Amino acid sequence: MEEKGSKGTTHTLIRNFLIRCSFCRKKFGDWNSSAPYTFGCGHTICSNCLASVEDDCCPVDNYKSAISVRTLPPNTCILYLIEVAVPANAYETMISNHGIEYYQSMILMEKLVCVLNPNAFKKINNQVKPINLAKSLERKLISLASCQLLEELGRKDIIKYIRKLGERILLELILLMKSRQQQVNELFAALRSLKCQLFGPKLQEMIMRLLYNIMNEGERISRKTLTAYLIHQLDGRFKEESKNISNTSIGRAIQLLVRGSCFEVIPRDKGGSLLKLKDEIRNYEQFRQKLDAAVIKVAFEYDVHLKVEKWSLILYGSTDKSQYLNSMIDKLRPACLLNSRLKHISCTLNEEVGKPFQALRKLIPQFSRIEMLNPDDEYDLAKVKEMLEVAVEILYALLEYSEHFGKAKDQRQENAPTDVVVNPPDIITLKLDDPISFNTLDNAADLSSDESVDGTDDLIISPVPSTPLKDGINRAVGSAVAISP
Repeated sequence: MEEKGSKGTTHTLIRNFLIRCSFCRKKFGDWNSSAPYTFGCGHTICSNCLASVEDDCCPVDNYKSAISVRTLPPNTCILYLIEVAVPANAYETMISNHGIEYYQSMILMEKLVCVLNPNAFKKINNQVKPINLAKSLERKLISLASCQLLEELGRKDIIKYIRKLGERILLELILLMKSRQQQVNELFAALRSLKCQLFGPKLQEMIMRLLYNIMNEGERISRKTLTAYLIHQLDGRFKEESKNISNTSIGRAIQLLVRGSCFEVIPRDKGGSLLKLKDEIRNYEQFRQKLDAAVIKVAFEYDVHLKVEKWSLILYGSTDKSQYLNSMIDKLRPACLLNSRLKHISCTLNEEVGKPFQALRKLIPQFSRIEMLNPDDEYDLAKVKEMLEVAVEILYALLEYSEHFGKAKDQRQENAPTDVVVNPPDIITLKLDDPISFNTLDNAADLSSDESVDGTDDLIISPVPSTPLKDGINRAVGSAVAISP
């Protein structure tokens, strides 16, 4: 679900997370005086702070190291990222003190994290390659660089991040195989299959504001009345999207909110039901969050894959909400996401031909091995080394695939879907007591029979103080509304 990070963004992440000692906050530097040393808890401190450590405890969180801190090797991954020279004999010492498997595992970790720094990549791989990674992928690699191979806790963290890398790399590959237009179309096709509707950001915002303002004090209103009211209020306001505003589309927009658990559905004796805003929704922001969550859940349910910036464009018309939506996506992400993405890419690859796709098919067994990993299990160094080899293979395959297909994909002429506004929308502000101009609503009760709305059209308003807005809806729906005290 992220946009590709720029070089500046990558360097900012490295600077914020890896360049300084976790304890004294001084910059890491020379191998002999201020090299980084990583504990099993993930904190990395400089050699000066390490010299003052007592009882093998991390000075940041008092984590008790499983091995003597005097035998900890410097973190060469971080040294490469911050472009500090590693002495020629460092690896000989590493092998002598910790064995060949540790040395081989560290080399693999260096190959993984060096993609964060073009200079480090060139030094380790002896080649120059344009690298443009998603920010989420960068963060996972940075976390991986702060894991201690010699401790069980550190090895568990490495396995955890390898799983997360696998999930993210699968998503990147899926997105590379499809145009942005295809991805958006899949989302709206999924919504249509559920008889739900999502409008462009500006129109959707107005609908949400209108609904909240007439229902935030406990009113119980039928879908039919809500549909008639919204159509009346939207009439003439959105000329560009007027063709999309109908009884059917508005009814389906309401259905999306019902699906998102925004309303209590109250049955009536005569048949049909009324909608009441749930008591837990105390403000407009919570109401809006329910909608966002409902749409994202549909995407997960139907294996629709979008970058978080694309989500922000679809829901809000700009990328300003990317961080908020990324947090929501993380909370809603199903536990079996890796398995779901693996099935998705397997089906997609079976439909494609050509050498690049054949090469990617060979990676499916590697992703399957990652999927079988359980971060709660114990892993020895040999198993971790084996899985690091898999991680290197799939990450470098992503780099090759991105370079090969990214250019061709960028050259495609893509048009935004008609129901998505890609430019930042005007902000709509509508306060609860703002007077609204109402005219008599013509044909208020003349709704299409194919709507998912109730057959009767009663509005029940709880005994609350009258406001211009509440009086307005009474006038707007006229004789089609029955008011109960």
